[in-house]
Amino acid sequence: MNKRIMFEPALGIETVVRPAVSGDRTTCVTFKATILLTEWSQLQRSLGVQCVLELWTNVSAREGEMGWRAIPFEESTSNVADAMDDEKKKFHVSTEVACPTRPGAPPVRFGYTFRVRGSKMTWLGNERNNGAIVVDSKPFWDNSARKGKVVGVMHPNGKWRA
Repeated sequence: MNKRIMFEPALGIETVVRPAVSGDRTTCVTFKATILLTEWSQLQRSLGVQCVLELWTNVSAREGEMGWRAIPFEESTSNVADAMDDEKKKFHVSTEVACPTRPGAPPVRFGYTFRVRGSKMTWLGNERNNGAIVVDSKPFWDNSARKGKVVGVMHPNGKWRA
């Protein structure tokens, strides 16, 4: 079944993320999934109910907090007209990830896999091919090298912090 659904980031890989600037306590990670409409319909029929695509992860927004949990994907909508997109169903889920807060702290590693919840649970990964999110403490931008007054920071998620 997992060959029908294309995930980004995929299973079986390690993705490294970083805070935007020094001192950020979290960063955002977005997972995407794409499946042909015909295959999504077949999946719905085979499970006998409205099925839900889920991210299963121990990603935490609080440093030191652990525990696995399910986060449901949401259906994505596109403003761009594309005939090929009409044949596909797209999903996404975003989650905040805790960043190491001590300078020079070792990276923090979280795991993830995907599952389809319906009349039965269908796991799309296993212990040998789950994915990993590695959160590095080194930020993308180093504020210490900046001269002059900083009035704010624009984060990758589009939020402004003064």
